[in-house]
Parts: sequence; C-alpha cells; structure tokens
Amino acid sequence: LGIIVNGSANDYSTTVPIIFKLGRPCKLKELKVVALDEWQTNKNCLPLWHLVATTNSALISQPLYYGNYIRGMQPAVQGVNAKPLQPGVKYRIFVTDGSAKGQHDFQVIARPDNPSGP
Repeated sequence: LGIIVNGSANDYSTTVPIIFKLGRPCKLKELKVVALDEWQTNKNCLPLWHLVATTNSALISQPLYYGNYIRGMQPAVQGVNAKPLQPGVKYRIFVTDGSAKGQHDFQVIARPDNPSGP
C-alpha cells in the first residue's frame, strides 16, 4: 500500500496538520503511528494513534487526517485517542489491508506564526 503524507496549516493548530492519502482505495484492518526512534529500540512501544477495523470495515478512498475518526475503525484500546505529534520528531505510520501492508516515515513541522490568528 502506497502512502502519501502532506500537511497544511490551519488557524487553530500549533503544528501543521498531517494528511495521509493511500495509494489505492482499501478496507484498512489496522492503522498505527509510532515515534520512529522509540519503535526502532522497542517494537512493542505504545503507539500515538492506533485504530483497528470493526466487523464492518468501510472502503477508504479519501485522505485521512491524523487523529480523526475513520468510518469502520475504532481505537485499539477503548477510549484512547491520538496523542499530539511534536515538530521535528520522526514518526512511522503502518497500515494493513488484509494481507497487504504499508508504512511511511514522516515528520511534522510547527505551524508558521499567523499574526491574524485567534
């Protein structure tokens, strides 16, 4: 599964939001984001965002925003939502669609100052 990562600033975030686009429409079984340095030393580290499919996994063809609800998926641990990402830290996203798997490394950047912001 190919993954494209993009970001764009909005008026209310401290970092540039992250948008993931999958290379093709798919029914995700699992999505997980980890801090790369931590994962490289401990493959069982706690993920920052971890979703698993419910029994009715939906076909995903639209971009995914980090931390947002994804139809047909739920947190792997009930009540645990996505943790904030930090500028300059390297992260890795893992996605699984049946037997197909993909991963991509990325970083977020601080949102540029917006003098007309709130």
